Order: sequence, then structure tokens, then C-alpha cells
Amino acid sequence: MTTRDRLLDGALRLFARHGYAGTSIAQIEEEAGLSGGSGGLYKHFRSKRDLLAAGIQARIGAADDIPQLLAQLEASGDRRAAIRGVAAAGLQRLQSERYLNRILLRDLGAFPDLLAQFRDEELRRLHALLAGAFARLLPDADAEAVAAVAIAAVSHHWTLCDVFGEDPLGIGTERFLDALTDLVAGSISARPAETGEAT
Repeated sequence: MTTRDRLLDGALRLFARHGYAGTSIAQIEEEAGLSGGSGGLYKHFRSKRDLLAAGIQARIGAADDIPQLLAQLEASGDRRAAIRGVAAAGLQRLQSERYLNRILLRDLGAFPDLLAQFRDEELRRLHALLAGAFARLLPDADAEAVAAVAIAAVSHHWTLCDVFGEDPLGIGTERFLDALTDLVAGSISARPAETGEAT
């Protein structure tokens, strides 16, 4: 791992733990294995804010495997398994990017440009990819709305578990995934047929 990568990883860990404002340049340098206060960070980044922006961009770029994952799940031919797989992959990704997610919740409100970048390049891109997959898996559904509901449910479940250190409702991941799959897949067959007649 390069010094630049160590600085990025260390900064995200510290920002997640102490907050952006509560983390000093010296702490970031020490976390990366450099001498705190040596100025070593400035050989790679212009400022702490520049480091935060680079960390966000690096994590956004790490999402490039999503289209391939969705294609693999769709190719299975099992609609329920694909829906469940999408939700499970979402939880895994949120956990692997937990430091960034904590920063997003706590600190990015102070940086509207970075928040907008995350929304446009990560959240909306993910929504478009999922909506496309759901349009193929659930041709009778409002795929954009289903994708939005799935993202919201998975994100909120992960956030509750992260905040409390465990599932505060005691449902557990497997039951959550089963229920979400039932809701998404079952809602389609439960919808009344549209007759076009006024009621």
C-alpha cells in the first residue's frame, strides 16, 4: 500500500471515529505510519479537505463492479434469489464502506459540493442500475420506485445496526433479507390488475 493510500484509509477511519473537525493533520499522519506534525501529508494532499474529497472519490470508484454483479444475479434465472442477492450485496457493501457511510451521515452536510457529488455519482448511479435490473426482473412493477424502496430499506437497516452495534429490533440479517424479498417480489403479484375503468 502506498503512502497516499495509507493516508486515505487512515483519514477515513479517523473521520469516522472522531469526526472531520475532531481529527488533526498530525493524527492522520500518525495513523498512516508517518511522524505526526512532520507535514508528510502535504506531499500528497493540499489540505485536509482535499484528502476528504479524494477519499470520497476513491470509494465512489470502487463501485465499478456493480453492473457485473447485477448481471450475474439476473443470469441465475431465479427472480427471488436475484432480488435477495441484490439486497445482500447492498448490506455487504455498506459494511465494507462503513467509514465513508459514517462520515456521510455526520460530516458531509458541511460540504454541500461533496454531498452533491456523492448523490450524483454514487446514489443516483446505483439507483439507475438497480431500476434497470428490477425492470427486467419485475416487468410489471414500477422499477424506479421499487429500486428506491430497496435502497432505502437496506440503507436504513444497516444504519440502525451500525448505530446500535447490533440489530436493535432483533430480526437479524437473514430474516430481514427474506422479508424484503417477499415484499418486493410479492407486491407485484398482489397488485390489482389495471382495467382503465374509472372508479
